[in-house]
Amino acid sequence: MLLRASLFLLLGCSSGKTNVDQPDLGDTGLDEDTGSTPPSDPRFDALRAAIEADLSASTAAGVSVAVYEDGAITFAEGFGSTRPTEDIPVTPDTLFHIGSTTKMLTAIAVLQDVQDGALSLDTPLAVAYPNSEYALNADWNDEIQIHHLLSHTAGTYEFYDETANPNDSALQYWYDNVYFEYLWLMNPPGAFWNYSNANFSIAGLVLENLSGEPYADLMTERIFSPLGMDRTYMRKTEAEDDGDYALGNGYYLKPDGSYDFGALSIDDVTDAADLRPAGGGTWSTPTQMMAVADLLLNGAPEVISDDLLTELTSPQSPMHGFLDSWSYGYGLMLIDGYEARGSWYDTPTWGHNGITLSGSSEFILLPEHGFAISILSSTYGADFSGTIEAATTSLLDLGEPADPPEFDYDPERLDDHVGTYEDPFNLGTAIVTRSGSTLEIVMPELEAAEVTVDTELQTLTDTIFLITIDDVDYDITFIGEPGSPSQYFKNRAFALSRTEPEGEDDSP
Repeated sequence: MLLRASLFLLLGCSSGKTNVDQPDLGDTGLDEDTGSTPPSDPRFDALRAAIEADLSASTAAGVSVAVYEDGAITFAEGFGSTRPTEDIPVTPDTLFHIGSTTKMLTAIAVLQDVQDGALSLDTPLAVAYPNSEYALNADWNDEIQIHHLLSHTAGTYEFYDETANPNDSALQYWYDNVYFEYLWLMNPPGAFWNYSNANFSIAGLVLENLSGEPYADLMTERIFSPLGMDRTYMRKTEAEDDGDYALGNGYYLKPDGSYDFGALSIDDVTDAADLRPAGGGTWSTPTQMMAVADLLLNGAPEVISDDLLTELTSPQSPMHGFLDSWSYGYGLMLIDGYEARGSWYDTPTWGHNGITLSGSSEFILLPEHGFAISILSSTYGADFSGTIEAATTSLLDLGEPADPPEFDYDPERLDDHVGTYEDPFNLGTAIVTRSGSTLEIVMPELEAAEVTVDTELQTLTDTIFLITIDDVDYDITFIGEPGSPSQYFKNRAFALSRTEPEGEDDSP
């Protein structure tokens, strides 16, 4: 299973970092004037063909791709048009949204504060951002730690306003006056991994609180400028001022408040400050992103210490609901191997994809090969997995295939999941029972609200199932140790905790 866009719906003083050169372009064979790959180089023929095929199969108007090999950018080309209704060629300099690929950048900035002593990874949110007290439970922000935010283990409920004000102050306003006032934790911090954009938006708030600067400005000063990423922006107005940006097909807000899909103007592209630290509106190019790849693969002590870079690229939590080979670092997905063309290779894979309403990003690294690829396209949820496979199989020697990891199925585990679970702030009670080889579920509060819940759970593995609510399928994962009662089941949008009827106690 590759890192695919379809998997995911997003300091008290200056750190004094000095500039780090971008990856060397001098010996790559790229055209010095255009920064692109000469079309005569046959080494990239398979890659070009795959890009064209993936672009044709998508709803994107254009795509830009860069490849990094052993310390240098060896491929950089644009395909298609920068406008959905005009023929304006994409170049390697054309800006696109990178979406949630931003999360690793936010994590690096937070780790800079850890490095400088302004934070530690176990600093409570209540200390790092005192205005974070939840109205529903004043203890919750004491339990959330910086580590939980960066590893998606805080239990935060995902709730944001994608159409909110682009003013920098809107990030703090949203969380101070809406999120902490009305929202809740879905589960105790540290219990399990569950992806939530709120984790990284709150991390952005912590950065602002410590620095006294707007998030977008401190990211430019502390990440983009030191890495030479002079055309990476976090505000739509900055991309507009730059002028060379891509528009494509995506979702836009209609006057009646609903969304429709079609050709976008720049006015249709959202720019919500409350989502920026999670990746709501970062603009960049694949060649700019190769500076991040170079940092991850080779280090940049001027930006982040080697020890903290190791923390960022090390497993911090298993990604429950995925194969055991998947884990999450800090703003980075980590896989123990790599899959291409139906074969599995024992070479680690790092990366993070991203989706906005108007753009898609793939950012993949194979660290043992010194290889990275960035793919940015102008549509929602584009699939360029064929491009990734073509790049890795045609440019690298992946070695001999290995035995792939597999999802387990042990029918005895079904008994672990039987019981009563509760989500007091959202879905209410769920009663899970077993009938032969299937699990069944009843959710009384939803049914009382005339919400239709299919009784039978669809089995995917012995811990992963599909539940159908009002004709929409949601994947759910049961969390617990084999042979013991599962303590939770969760989806990205909800989490329920086991609760036993009064008078019953499973403790010894």
